[in-house]
Amino acid sequence: MAKPFSNQVVQQLLNPPETSRMALDQAARGQVPTRPIGAKFPLQEARSYLNGWLREEFRPSSETTFVAFAREAGRFDVIRARYHTKKCEIEVAQSQHVLVLRIRGLSFRTGSSALQRIEEAARKIFLEGDRIHPKTSGADAKYQYGEQQIGESGPVDPDWPHWIDSLLWFADQRELGFVLLKASGGPTRAVISFAEEFNVKWFEP
Repeated sequence: MAKPFSNQVVQQLLNPPETSRMALDQAARGQVPTRPIGAKFPLQEARSYLNGWLREEFRPSSETTFVAFAREAGRFDVIRARYHTKKCEIEVAQSQHVLVLRIRGLSFRTGSSALQRIEEAARKIFLEGDRIHPKTSGADAKYQYGEQQIGESGPVDPDWPHWIDSLLWFADQRELGFVLLKASGGPTRAVISFAEEFNVKWFEP
């Protein structure tokens, strides 16, 4: 899936319904929506992925509100958050197995290409940024996009899903982003996938 926007889960994470945008705005003003049944652990999990993968200066603060949407737009259980660091604004959206980061306001060298900005952003933002080697796959009317380049040494984990191996990216002049599979390699009973059927239900009563 070199083109991130071809997947319906990613499409929804990238394009929140207006009601979800309004809920995020209200959360930023301290008006926290009611937590859906079964969302307590997923809300903790959503924060832990960011704390585990991002460098400290790009992690959400303890005051950042994560908002859960059960069957958002009638489709997938989704958790969203929006926060500011000293260097940029980050908007995050997650389904059970997919995580999307949108970054705005990060500074780059003048004249940097989309690929160069992605490479630099990866090194700045991710704890394992030096292991990310993006390549360009194509472009559409708005974004250039691409994926992780698997080198001669092979994938990070040849036998199990890993977020670095499955990384996708997109960028225009205003923002850039990463699409990640929520997997860190090693054996797992769960089927960790971008597929729609594995991302519908996340919140369990």
